[in-house]
Amino acid sequence: MLYTYCLIASSPSALSLPSGFRGELQLIKQGAIAAIVEAELPLEELEENDQKLIQAVIHHDAVICEIFQQIPLLPLRFGTYFPTEKDLLEHLDFKAEKYQKKLQEIQDKVELTLKLTPLPFSTENASPMEKQGKNYLKAKKQRYQEQTNYQSQQQAELNQLQTQINQDYPQFIHGEPKENIERFYLLIKERDRSVFSEQLEQWKKDFPTWTIEVSDPLPPYHFIE
Repeated sequence: MLYTYCLIASSPSALSLPSGFRGELQLIKQGAIAAIVEAELPLEELEENDQKLIQAVIHHDAVICEIFQQIPLLPLRFGTYFPTEKDLLEHLDFKAEKYQKKLQEIQDKVELTLKLTPLPFSTENASPMEKQGKNYLKAKKQRYQEQTNYQSQQQAELNQLQTQINQDYPQFIHGEPKENIERFYLLIKERDRSVFSEQLEQWKKDFPTWTIEVSDPLPPYHFIE
C-alpha cells in the first residue's frame, strides 16, 4: 500500500522531503509526473483511534504545505492510497496529460481563503425605544424596519464583493455558507499578494457590515479537480 500525499513535476530542482507520518517519504516517477508517497502506512492504523486520526490529518496537510513552499504541487485528499507501485504508475501514465496541464495552470499561484462573518445588527446605532406608552408600537415597528434595512445592506455588500472578486480574481470558488459564514477560495499569483492585501483593506472599509479575514497562502486544494 502506498499512501500518496501529492503530485509534482518529475524533474524538480533540489527537493527536500519532510518526514512521513511513520517512515520516510519517497518520490515515484512516471514520465513527466511524480508522486510523493509513504509506503507501509495502513489506513487501519491511522483509524485506530480519534487522536491518531487527527494527528494523521494534520501531518498530511503539514507535509503538503512544506513541499509547496519549494515547488508547485497538486495536493491529494487525506487517505489517498494505491494498492501497489504498479497501480500508481499506471494511474500517473493514464492521467499524465491532465496533471501536466493542472501543474501549468497553478504555476506560481497560491490559494487564499477569504472568510466573511456577518456583523449582527447593533441596537446601539438604532433609534431609541420607549418601553411603554403610545409610541412603543411605532418605535418597535421602526426598529424592525431598521433591522430589515441592515440585512438588505449586508446582502447587497456581499453581492457587490462577489462581483468585484469575479472581475479582479476570476479563478475563485464561492463555498457553501456554514453557520452564516461565507467563504471564497481564490487562486492568485504569488507576486500579486501585496496588491491583494491592499484590496483587502479597501474591502474592509467598503463593506462595514462584515468582518473580512484572509488565510495564509495555501496549496490549491480547491482547484485540482
